[in-house]
Amino acid sequence: MKLVRSLLVGSFFLLLLISPNPSTASSEVPEEQSPVQPVLANAPEGPSALITWFTHDADTTSGRGRHNDIAVDTNGYPHISYIDEGTADLMYAYQDPGGWHRWILDGHNPTETIGWGTALVLDGENDPHILYFGSSDVRYMFKSGGGCYKEVVEPTLIADGGDIFLGSDGTVYASYHEALTDLLIYSERDKNTGSWSSVLVDDVKSPGHNTSLVVKDNGDRAISYSRYEDPALLIAESSDG
Repeated sequence: MKLVRSLLVGSFFLLLLISPNPSTASSEVPEEQSPVQPVLANAPEGPSALITWFTHDADTTSGRGRHNDIAVDTNGYPHISYIDEGTADLMYAYQDPGGWHRWILDGHNPTETIGWGTALVLDGENDPHILYFGSSDVRYMFKSGGGCYKEVVEPTLIADGGDIFLGSDGTVYASYHEALTDLLIYSERDKNTGSWSSVLVDDVKSPGHNTSLVVKDNGDRAISYSRYEDPALLIAESSDG
């Protein structure tokens, strides 16, 4: 298993924060509407009493909805990535003035499983970019120019717990947990060539669970994550200097 193909960043610095106790899209799925329903019967006192929550159905198909992530577009409408556990499909739903629309972006292969998390971000055109996981690889799906395109980030990893960040220049950044040997991995997509490169960030005491990634204005990366052995919250920060 080849975990690291090329070193992208100068170095990652680890900080211990808290130590507590132990392919092409298919046809669009027909729209299904449901009435909005209030869910707060007894609003608490204080500032939260000013908030009223409503629920409505984005997808009512049985088995759908796990491993979801959400982003809001420039018009205020939600977009959601998620998994259909019954068919092992990567799903994408979005809302516009016409209601909810659902797409199957990747799946229909009975020999593999897609799941264990999705991470979603929208670009300036409100098109989705999704990090997700196959049965033995890490994948990236994005929409551009009316089409959907799939790339393999890492071809031989069983992974979960990922996050994705889209730079203003089009560079795509990803962090995730390699599940077999418990490693924290960082990957980056070159905006010019479309090629992916990866680096091992941390391999001490089963790190990399539940990652969250951000890129600073100066280009440095920061990844927060948890550790399974000797539980702790950590942050890895990079510097190109």
